[in-house]
Amino acid sequence: VSASPSSSAAAMPRALGSFSVEHGAFLTFDAATDRLLVSSFTGNPLEHGKVFACDAFVRALHTTPLSVECNPLVDNLVWPSAITLAPHTLASSLSFVVGDGFLVPGKSTGNLVAVATPNTSLAQHWPLAAKKDGFFYHKGIFVDIDGDGALDLLTARATKSLFGTARGELLWLRHPGSGH
Repeated sequence: VSASPSSSAAAMPRALGSFSVEHGAFLTFDAATDRLLVSSFTGNPLEHGKVFACDAFVRALHTTPLSVECNPLVDNLVWPSAITLAPHTLASSLSFVVGDGFLVPGKSTGNLVAVATPNTSLAQHWPLAAKKDGFFYHKGIFVDIDGDGALDLLTARATKSLFGTARGELLWLRHPGSGH
């Protein structure tokens, strides 16, 4: 059975409003906390990348006029990209990881960055991998690679010089403990 153009158009999403996030790029929504996370970057080598938090997001979408407020949560990254939420079963203060860096000159050395969001305006964050010049990271995923019950991180990192060849690697960041 095929749908007619008029019936399929009625089922398609439609724009109801918009709100601004400075240089917004990659999105992740945490339904458990009603928080939208947005990575933000610019090609300007003098500016830092950011991750914004839009708290009470779904509730804000139901306001008239639309009133979504997004504030910087991490404000000194290189070129943040995909945000991966830490599983809520993970017994740690880790909230999410974000890939950082890109092949743009001045932005190429990044990391997989862990972020903990305490009840302060800016989150605590730290790099997870040993620094490797010229390598950037797009995303990390949580997976128990070695079957020990602890969630490890798997990420892809790559490098590309302006005129050279590209190289990529998968990097396993093993969780030091066992269990969750």
